[in-house]
Amino acid sequence: MGLFRPSREARGPDPYLHLKMALLVAGAAVGLFGMAREDTTIVYIGIAVLAAGVLLRFLPGRRGD
Repeated sequence: MGLFRPSREARGPDPYLHLKMALLVAGAAVGLFGMAREDTTIVYIGIAVLAAGVLLRFLPGRRGD
């Protein structure tokens, strides 16, 4: 079954890479802070920040070679 077959061709640089990394760090920090405070609202905010980073993957902007 070959439903998931990632392309092996080069896609070019990712213009959102730095923003994705910043959102990963910020979302993880907010989530850990929420867990330390035992506040689910803060944890959900951290999850939302992480989800925003994941959604950046679907933005157009990568150029193939």
